[in-house]
Amino acid sequence: PAGIPADWHGFWYPEYLPEGFSFDQALDMMGFKTILFVNDRGDIIKFTQSPAEGSQIYLDNEAEQKGETEINGQYTGHWIMNNGELLLIWLQQDQIMEIIAEFEINEIEKVAESLKYFK
Repeated sequence: PAGIPADWHGFWYPEYLPEGFSFDQALDMMGFKTILFVNDRGDIIKFTQSPAEGSQIYLDNEAEQKGETEINGQYTGHWIMNNGELLLIWLQQDQIMEIIAEFEINEIEKVAESLKYFK
């Protein structure tokens, strides 16, 4: 995908983005790969993937809203919403996937279900 560093291997990238969003930047901090997408209004979608080994997933117990969703019929996603910002997190193969954006869960699910693997 355009903008992804040439030395990135073994990562996921969404084929679907909400209307008006496009690639902004890619960051790799100690194996945590983060891809940012923005629109003209400055809204951001942050997608992070990191190795699951030795990691734990923590969610805010006191979130305004929270729930579970199924992703591609294979993975269980956990989501929380606070102050209009939604966090969706799930384990996919050996990676922890995380999407943060100011959207409803059904729109973020579409992004999550569109992930394509690049070797």
